[in-house]
Amino acid sequence: MTDRLFAFNQRMTPHNDFFQDVEQALALGYAGVGLDEVKLPAGLDAAAAELMEASGLAATYVTPDVWPITPSPLDLPEHPKEVGARVEAICASIVRLSRFSPLGVIVGGGRTGDGDHPAGFPEEIAEPLAQIAAVAASHGMSVALEVMPARRGSAIPDVPTAVALLDEIAAANLGLLIDVAHVWDADDRDAMLTEHASRVLYAQLNDVRETERTWADRLLPGDGLGQATAIASALRAGGYDGWWELEVFSDDGSFGTELVDSLWRLPHADLLRRGLSRMAAVLDRPQGGVA
Repeated sequence: MTDRLFAFNQRMTPHNDFFQDVEQALALGYAGVGLDEVKLPAGLDAAAAELMEASGLAATYVTPDVWPITPSPLDLPEHPKEVGARVEAICASIVRLSRFSPLGVIVGGGRTGDGDHPAGFPEEIAEPLAQIAAVAASHGMSVALEVMPARRGSAIPDVPTAVALLDEIAAANLGLLIDVAHVWDADDRDAMLTEHASRVLYAQLNDVRETERTWADRLLPGDGLGQATAIASALRAGGYDGWWELEVFSDDGSFGTELVDSLWRLPHADLLRRGLSRMAAVLDRPQGGVA
């Protein structure tokens, strides 16, 4: 596997449907798509799976409709609140999405959005996460646990805590998802990421502003504070050679905050084209270089 395996997450193209995403991925030269169950209304599974198979694109790590183990501020009214019911929903999504033969599924511990009031504690996540990993394994899928920071009110607030949780569960198909937007300000970041790179299954690229206006205020890799280059370099130094997924959230009102300079105001094909170029530029910089 090389570090030129580029995908994008379907949650970053809110005005495309499933089929437009696949069409644009093919046209622009992506190798895979991070599928989002939200873009699969009932009745579309067979046609969507047929299109993906014909396209030759990889289904990388899929995002279930309900993906955090504990409740999230982004939950819809119909999403269950009780952890057991959420785990059941995640497992049902794994079964449904397995028809796309994805590499794995993305899950999170959960967050509140308030750093003073976390969504839970790692010990409360262990058993549900083990259940999810077992169901995923039975369908040939890995589980990428997304690490979110303490400032988001995360139940699993940093990479070392997440690694300790992986060690406790000891499931062979369980690893980490690293997102630039969530780890850029971590303590001893680069050394920490290099140390734990062997546990990383999936990496999401974007960049951050000096002052974040909303949680969905990301930039293209290399823009703003330019953190993507050093983070990618640290992962590669530790041996990570997996997929790089573009995931840029830039709210145009879709999530409640209408940013006047939202990247989602661009035609999505233009955003994806720019994003692919920026990911390549980030990885073309010498390891250890700065943005």
